[in-house]
Amino acid sequence: MSDVFRAPDGGRDRGERWVKTSVSMKPSTRRRLKQYAASRDVTIQEAVDAAISEYLDREGV
Repeated sequence: MSDVFRAPDGGRDRGERWVKTSVSMKPSTRRRLKQYAASRDVTIQEAVDAAISEYLDREGV
């Protein structure tokens, strides 16, 4: 996953609004995600959005 997460406008570079969604994950995955986000000074929301966007781009979706 890329280390560049935030656009100058706080991550909303596409002019899109955030929508709520819910996922379940293993506690160990959530713990790792929190540590990852904190170490890069991004929110979990931003880290998850960036990871999913990068994955979908790579898959050609």
